[in-house]
Amino acid sequence: MALFLGGSVLIKGRIHVYTVSSLYKPGEYISLPIVLNSTALLTVQNGGSDWGVIDASELGAVNSSNLSAYSLRYEVMTAQTAIYNLTAGSYYVVDFSQTAPHTHYSYFSEGSILTTALLSGMGFILLIVGVIIAVLGTVLKQKPPS
Repeated sequence: MALFLGGSVLIKGRIHVYTVSSLYKPGEYISLPIVLNSTALLTVQNGGSDWGVIDASELGAVNSSNLSAYSLRYEVMTAQTAIYNLTAGSYYVVDFSQTAPHTHYSYFSEGSILTTALLSGMGFILLIVGVIIAVLGTVLKQKPPS
């Protein structure tokens, strides 16, 4: 049980949600720099239509007209969430909007995902084993002679 809860707490504690809110140029909002030391997953949730994830070295060159040429390709896209599998490096989420966008992003290393998944999985398995042993102990319990 402790391993399961520990893994769940680690997952919750390692995922921070950020908002794209820094005005870089008029009509161009950017995220904080996303600096990765290893492979990581980046999720971006957006309500707008003109946004992308770019390499930090391209920040000065990108504008709303050429954003598609500089945007990195996502791995998975749902209704309003894109998932990127990024390698070590520096990145920005860029959003072109006349008002402050409602773009949120979070990222976490694949190593932390594996660690927390293993802890949660082991904890869950041990929880099930503990329940089975408790039930068997109760059912098979021999009554003391009277």
